[in-house]
Parts: sequence; structure tokens; C-alpha cells
Amino acid sequence: PVFLVDGAHNEDGANALAKSLKEYFPNKKFHMIVGILADKAYDKMLETMLPFAKEVYCVTPQNPRALEAKELEKIICRMPFHIETHCCDNLEEALRQAYFDTKEDALAFGSLYYVGRIRKLFLDIDR
Repeated sequence: PVFLVDGAHNEDGANALAKSLKEYFPNKKFHMIVGILADKAYDKMLETMLPFAKEVYCVTPQNPRALEAKELEKIICRMPFHIETHCCDNLEEALRQAYFDTKEDALAFGSLYYVGRIRKLFLDIDR
């Protein structure tokens, strides 16, 4: 399975990512790892990205401006997409559950604050 990491952290980034997913992965659904800062237009980002989600794994980026994972999960559950969500304690847990446990395609996006960390975890994680 593929594992994609994208720095899409605002509405324009989400729109560009959605355009790429439509082009390169038509009709594909992903296990998504999502962590967003509270001062971003997360509602617009989620509206754009959730149609590509099979399940969502919510994380809290390590930043004082972060939207807490539990709050993100509540927001997603109120949206009309009816997607199963998981609130993860940390990025490693989200990566394990979304990619290594499912052995299905996964995508991480929403904050530049964890792009480097998730790449390192992906390469270092004990499989």
C-alpha cells in the first residue's frame, strides 16, 4: 500500500492535494492521519479532504495553536460524511493504526509541524 504525506495545512493546500488525489488516485479512499492548527480554516479543509477518507485518525500537532485531537474528532463526526474516526494519543499510534495495522493506503496531512516527524517514524518504526 502507498503512504502519502502532504504539508497541506490550509485551504489552498487542501485544494491542491485534492486535485492531485483526483488525478493520480481516482476513486481511491485513504486511511487519513489528520492534525490541524485551531487557527486554520479546518472546516473548509475537512470538507475538501474527507470525501477521500476511508477512516480518519485524529492527532494533536505539537504546537500551542493545535486543535486537540478530541475536538477534531467531534468536528468530523458532526459533518455529513459518516466516516469512522479514531482519536490517537500520538503520531506513532496513528501511523501504526492507519497504515501498518490496516496494510491499506494511507495519507497524512493537515500540519507542517508533523511532516518531518511522521517521515522519520515511518522509516524507523518497528514493523
